[in-house]
Amino acid sequence: MRGYLPVLKASWERVGVSLGLLLGLSVGVGFSIPAIAQSGNSPSPNAASQAGQEPPDSEQRTLEPVAFLPDFPQGNLAAWAGLRVVRVQFEGVPASTLQPLPDQLAQQPDKPLDPAKIRDSLRRLYATGLYQTIQVAGFREGGGITLVFSGDPRLFIRRVNVAGVNNDRLAAVLQSSTQLEPGTRYSPSRVTEANAALAEALQNNGYYKGKVAGSTSIDEPDSLVDLNYNVTTGPSARVGDIHIQGNSGLTEREFRKRAKLKRNSKVTRDTINRALTRLRKNYVKKERLAATISVTSKQYAAAQNRLNFDFLAQEGPIVTVRVEGAKISKGQIQKLVPVYEEGTVDLDLLNEGAQNLRSYYQSQGYFDVQVAHRPVRTDPQHVTVLYTVNLGALHVVDSVQVTGNAYFSRALIDQRISVRPADLVDRHGSFSQQLMNQDAGNIKALYESNGFSHATVTPKVIDLGRGHEGSGKLAHLKVIYQIQEGVQQRIGKYQIMGATDAQIAEFKPYLNTEPGQPYSAVNIDDDRDLVLTYYLRHGYDNAEINLFQEAEEGHEDLVDVTMNVTQGHQFFVRKI
Repeated sequence: MRGYLPVLKASWERVGVSLGLLLGLSVGVGFSIPAIAQSGNSPSPNAASQAGQEPPDSEQRTLEPVAFLPDFPQGNLAAWAGLRVVRVQFEGVPASTLQPLPDQLAQQPDKPLDPAKIRDSLRRLYATGLYQTIQVAGFREGGGITLVFSGDPRLFIRRVNVAGVNNDRLAAVLQSSTQLEPGTRYSPSRVTEANAALAEALQNNGYYKGKVAGSTSIDEPDSLVDLNYNVTTGPSARVGDIHIQGNSGLTEREFRKRAKLKRNSKVTRDTINRALTRLRKNYVKKERLAATISVTSKQYAAAQNRLNFDFLAQEGPIVTVRVEGAKISKGQIQKLVPVYEEGTVDLDLLNEGAQNLRSYYQSQGYFDVQVAHRPVRTDPQHVTVLYTVNLGALHVVDSVQVTGNAYFSRALIDQRISVRPADLVDRHGSFSQQLMNQDAGNIKALYESNGFSHATVTPKVIDLGRGHEGSGKLAHLKVIYQIQEGVQQRIGKYQIMGATDAQIAEFKPYLNTEPGQPYSAVNIDDDRDLVLTYYLRHGYDNAEINLFQEAEEGHEDLVDVTMNVTQGHQFFVRKI
């Protein structure tokens, strides 16, 4: 006797929330489930036909259809639960395509039917990404049940072919513009967007009369789609009229010459960028650093196959950069103040220039140098950026000392110190506030990576003043790095939870952390990244690694570390 088991199929409007709870999926998935009265009554006898199945006649039906939904009454599910599943079949997406997943599903043949395992199996199957929609049905066979998982296969893009273009670079640009990547999901809406993107890419490359004809080729056994585009570029558009708004300081003839926008010249993908770059360089050469230039619009004249441009250009005032209070060459100013390189003037660039000047003078031995800047406008056409430099005393670093270090040798710490005393090669030594703070951070990082989590490094500068050691012209400095090491912490217990013994045996030899060694947050983070990489490389795309660290009770110098692994499902390559 064969009986009909439920088909999980209906509309999101009715049971969208419940289905989300059932399958753990977000709204929009193409699942459906038949309407079931919430009063507890069984569905109507024609529910199977409404779900797309041929219902058996009334004499052969032994049970009413029942949907496996926690929010709906269970009906006759109790009569089905526990019956032996004779076999599990797959339609729409064949079992060979799903391998090795069928053998890993929760609901297996020769096992009792379990609604919870049916739900889990549906989740696993849909998570493969191979289904557009999915449903499960079952039939009684004697004292057992045959389950059938069926659904519409999801199509994937195999190749994107662009033909009819002799220029390899242009063909690559057109193919890239589609944003259609092999191996990704195929959808008609994406193809429509790709067609528009191709037309736009042709125009951006100067082909306003280009045409694109597209077609698809479907490989049904493998659910793959080839997208074929035949492109006819037509003739390149030509440069037409130019309209200039604003005070550019250039005639139309000069503007065209500087921008290389000769009338009737070909329009290419580089035409606009090249024109703007050349115009900006022209303004910088004239010290018009505040100049602005942009394209406001483009109009294509189809009859003449010409592209007309509207520009907005303001040459702005002549900007001069001056340094007062210290000697420096003009070439050095242009190198240190980035307004020349960037071709524009703003506060960030001026502040960066002040920092570069400060570092430059500190490298000359003026460790206390101060640099300020302000704009000075003499008339509407002239602006001067004035940097005022107060050099201060010319210093020399007499010595660099380290105190409080017991665990590490001075030689090891010196490798992390950039501040240097004066010697025959550098008669002033090397010093700046930035370098000193950087050194303190490097020394602290050394201690932290070796278990000294509470170590502190305090840099201190002692100004010995002028006339020290017989020199009346130089001011002398002494730099001291004061270290407080604190208590060294070590690894106590190191546990890895959620991984199998075989997995741990594979990745454990590559871990950086072991019980008893100095505690290092960096090493532990590296271990987490290493273990996560291991799972990702083995197909666990949704794997998560969480770390828990706490001081061992009664032993404040020991830190217990627990790494919790949540593997998630393992995914496999279907076909190459």
